[in-house]
Amino acid sequence: MNMVNDTAVIVGSGGQDGQIMRHLLEVKGFQCIELNRGNCDIGDINSVMPHFTSGQPKYLFYFAAHHTSATEEQAVEHNRRYFDINTVGLMNCLDAIKQASPHTKTFFTSSSLIFQSHPTARLNEYAALALNDLYCISKYASMKLCDYYRNQLGISTTVGIMFNHESRYRKSKFVSKKIAEYVAAVTRGYTGKLSLGDLNTVVDWGSAEDYMEAAYLLLRGDCTGDYVISSGKGHSLRDFCDIAFSYADLDYTNHVLENHENMKRVNHTRIGDNSKLRKEIDWNPKTSFEKMIQNMVEFELKKKP
Repeated sequence: MNMVNDTAVIVGSGGQDGQIMRHLLEVKGFQCIELNRGNCDIGDINSVMPHFTSGQPKYLFYFAAHHTSATEEQAVEHNRRYFDINTVGLMNCLDAIKQASPHTKTFFTSSSLIFQSHPTARLNEYAALALNDLYCISKYASMKLCDYYRNQLGISTTVGIMFNHESRYRKSKFVSKKIAEYVAAVTRGYTGKLSLGDLNTVVDWGSAEDYMEAAYLLLRGDCTGDYVISSGKGHSLRDFCDIAFSYADLDYTNHVLENHENMKRVNHTRIGDNSKLRKEIDWNPKTSFEKMIQNMVEFELKKKP
């Protein structure tokens, strides 16, 4: 069977990472097979298999994920979704690759939330774990699946342990998008206040476009294993607000209310050490923290009310 070297499967193509990766790959001449909840049941291998049998993709990017934001509370009856989407779906894709397209290289997106927080240290691939919720447990289980398929079955798998990455494609439930949307609303006359959690919370924020470039370069470079993908710098939520509001000539202190009870999950400090990534693919973030925020706000300002 002939390989098609310019085809990639993107699972979770409708989310932030999926949309950015699709654009990146199309610019590079790839044909993208987009799998999402509307056209594929990733929990059923019979639904997944044809895309690998006929597509013979060079790459699989697995971005599908079930998660909640820091201000959401997960319903107990939805707990199985963490594993159905984050773990079982990935296993079905890897099984399909093993059976039908063994040359396909896989990139799986894990999360920095698997790590134990630390106020000052930079967290690398060997940092201490803190698997304190089902999201983290399911993500780590999937990382171990990638290890198994790579080491025992000979399938090329790469894990990106992603720290916070933002773009205009973020969903409104995430604080970065909430802030950008609120700034635009204020410029159009909205007078209500924006309620946020602890403004002193420090986060390692980066550009989603930069991180998707890193994911692509890892597969192109035949890099397997686990890689922290981060900016390596921490900024407070207060800094984020200051930059976002200042871009529209506003003072965030006139519009933001700090409400510690607003948080369903405590956001402890996690700053990534991306030295392994930078060493292996000669990668550095192109977008500054300030520019990332300005891009998000500008996008919202240009939307028609």
